[in-house]
Amino acid sequence: MTSTAIVFGTFIMLVCLVLDVIGIATDYWTVVSLAQLHAGLFKICSAGFCVTYTTYDGTFLNVHYLGTAGCSCVCAILLLVACLVGFCGCSREYSKPVVQNLGGLGMTAGIFGTIGFLWYYLYFFKGFFNNGVILFSSFGNPGWSFYLCAVASGLSLVMSITLIVVGCNMPTSNGAIMPQQPAVITMQNQQQLYPQPSAPPQQHMY
Repeated sequence: MTSTAIVFGTFIMLVCLVLDVIGIATDYWTVVSLAQLHAGLFKICSAGFCVTYTTYDGTFLNVHYLGTAGCSCVCAILLLVACLVGFCGCSREYSKPVVQNLGGLGMTAGIFGTIGFLWYYLYFFKGFFNNGVILFSSFGNPGWSFYLCAVASGLSLVMSITLIVVGCNMPTSNGAIMPQQPAVITMQNQQQLYPQPSAPPQQHMY
């Protein structure tokens, strides 16, 4: 019998994966209305023409950009693995480890996703780590692609915590009572040895 926690958890992880992939693939992490410009994780678009970050400005390709893009991509990969674990675990009778693994993968994915979008927000919109991103930090606002990834990360964290708690409270054998093997008792006859009385000492007559 398929566990309800596995089905529901896998469905939520799949929703998070779809939201995260759409957010990563689209170019509306940043919207600068004044310059009619919008940007995603991989390219910047203006007036219907898109270029990569390195083509737009070579200074964008740094540890902060690679960190935000890398964490977001790792989040999507872990969500995909979590969905595969859930799909493969639906047919297992013993569902506790599947639920715990699903929760662990979702938790890790949510952490990476949260680091990714927070890093992006602080770097591009608040000017942390680098004061050179003047255009985004002064006139830019988060777009719907950014919010999709933020929602996916937050939902993944909430669902994974729930799965971990549910998994810890599940019975170890999925509620099944294992039949007990008949105990075989071997009786051994023990012979008690009583000490024989020793013969009285012989007296020699001289």
